[in-house]
Amino acid sequence: MIALEDLAIQEDLAALLSPLDVHLHLVHKLVELPRVPRAEGLHDVILLPAECPDGEAWIINGILSQYKRPPVFLVYARHVDYARWSGVLDAGGTDMITQPFRAGELKAALQRAAERR
Repeated sequence: MIALEDLAIQEDLAALLSPLDVHLHLVHKLVELPRVPRAEGLHDVILLPAECPDGEAWIINGILSQYKRPPVFLVYARHVDYARWSGVLDAGGTDMITQPFRAGELKAALQRAAERR
């Protein structure tokens, strides 16, 4: 799993993922995604914010298309509504989860994302 995260919640996310046998890589900008090492046999899931900083949102598809086997992605936001959720699905995302993260919700979303591979 690769997470694009705010510094403020990295520890919480890492703590929630530690019992799940997830290899976590935290990046702060979308342009860092291609530098994350890939591991054979693992499912790549990217956790993206619903609102990317200006100038970064437009490069998501370009970056994901650089992968031989593009990773699936989840989107997180403080509030999820139908329009956002359907927009994520239309863009190829697997799910949208709310922040602050809850262990059960995060685990279920990751399992659904891994099954999509």
